[in-house]
Amino acid sequence: YMVDTLARGLACLSAMCYPKPVIVRMSDFKTNEYATLLGGSDFEPDEENPMIGFRGASRYYNPRYRDGFKLECKAIRMVRETMGL
Repeated sequence: YMVDTLARGLACLSAMCYPKPVIVRMSDFKTNEYATLLGGSDFEPDEENPMIGFRGASRYYNPRYRDGFKLECKAIRMVRETMGL
Protein backbone atom coordinates (compact mmCIF):
# COMPACT_ATOMS: atom_id res chain seq x y z
CA TYR A 1 0.00 0.00 0.00
CA MET A 2 2.70 2.49 1.00
CA VAL A 3 4.84 1.89 -2.09
CA ASP A 4 1.88 2.22 -4.47
CA THR A 5 0.54 5.33 -2.77
CA LEU A 6 3.91 7.06 -2.68
CA ALA A 7 4.65 6.06 -6.28
CA ARG A 8 1.31 7.43 -7.51
CA GLY A 9 1.90 10.72 -5.71
CA LEU A 10 5.41 11.05 -7.10
CA ALA A 11 4.15 10.15 -10.57
CA CYS A 12 1.49 12.89 -10.41
CA LEU A 13 4.07 15.49 -9.45
CA SER A 14 6.55 14.25 -12.04
CA ALA A 15 3.95 14.20 -14.81
CA MET A 16 3.07 17.83 -14.11
CA CYS A 17 6.71 18.81 -14.70
CA TYR A 18 7.35 16.54 -17.68
CA PRO A 19 9.64 16.77 -19.69
CA LYS A 20 11.66 18.74 -17.15
CA PRO A 21 13.67 16.69 -14.63
CA VAL A 22 12.31 16.36 -11.11
CA ILE A 23 14.42 16.25 -7.97
CA VAL A 24 12.89 14.03 -5.29
CA ARG A 25 13.77 14.53 -1.67
CA MET A 26 13.19 11.41 0.38
CA SER A 27 11.40 11.57 3.73
CA ASP A 28 13.08 14.09 5.94
CA PHE A 29 10.58 14.46 8.77
CA LYS A 30 11.88 15.31 12.19
CA THR A 31 11.27 12.82 14.98
CA ASN A 32 8.56 15.01 16.52
CA GLU A 33 6.75 15.09 13.13
CA TYR A 34 6.90 11.30 12.72
CA ALA A 35 5.72 10.93 16.33
CA THR A 36 2.45 12.71 15.49
CA LEU A 37 1.58 10.11 12.83
CA LEU A 38 -0.59 7.13 13.77
CA GLY A 39 1.62 4.82 15.84
CA GLY A 40 4.63 7.09 15.40
CA SER A 41 5.17 7.78 19.07
CA ASP A 42 5.82 4.05 19.58
CA PHE A 43 8.88 4.20 17.33
CA GLU A 44 10.34 7.70 17.48
CA PRO A 45 12.84 8.81 20.13
CA ASP A 46 12.10 11.90 22.19
CA GLU A 47 14.79 14.40 21.24
CA GLU A 48 15.70 17.70 22.81
CA ASN A 49 16.33 19.25 19.38
CA PRO A 50 14.67 17.24 16.56
CA MET A 51 16.00 19.66 13.96
CA ILE A 52 19.53 18.22 14.30
CA GLY A 53 18.66 14.72 15.42
CA PHE A 54 17.52 11.47 13.80
CA ARG A 55 16.58 12.72 10.33
CA GLY A 56 17.80 12.88 6.75
CA ALA A 57 20.84 10.80 5.88
CA SER A 58 21.40 9.79 9.50
CA ARG A 59 17.96 8.13 9.39
CA TYR A 60 18.47 6.46 5.99
CA TYR A 61 21.60 4.52 6.91
CA ASN A 62 20.42 3.63 10.41
CA PRO A 63 19.32 -0.01 10.81
CA ARG A 64 16.14 1.18 12.58
CA TYR A 65 14.92 2.87 9.38
CA ARG A 66 16.33 0.43 6.81
CA ASP A 67 12.94 -1.12 5.98
CA GLY A 68 11.29 2.29 5.62
CA PHE A 69 14.05 3.51 3.32
CA LYS A 70 13.69 0.36 1.21
CA LEU A 71 10.00 1.14 0.74
CA GLU A 72 10.81 4.67 -0.40
CA CYS A 73 13.40 3.35 -2.86
CA LYS A 74 10.89 0.81 -4.21
CA ALA A 75 8.43 3.62 -4.87
CA ILE A 76 11.06 5.63 -6.76
CA ARG A 77 11.98 2.54 -8.75
CA MET A 78 8.32 1.93 -9.61
CA VAL A 79 7.94 5.49 -10.88
CA ARG A 80 11.09 5.22 -13.00
CA GLU A 81 10.80 1.68 -14.35
CA THR A 82 7.09 0.87 -14.36
CA MET A 83 5.53 4.27 -14.93
CA GLY A 84 8.32 5.53 -17.14
CA LEU A 85 8.79 8.93 -15.51
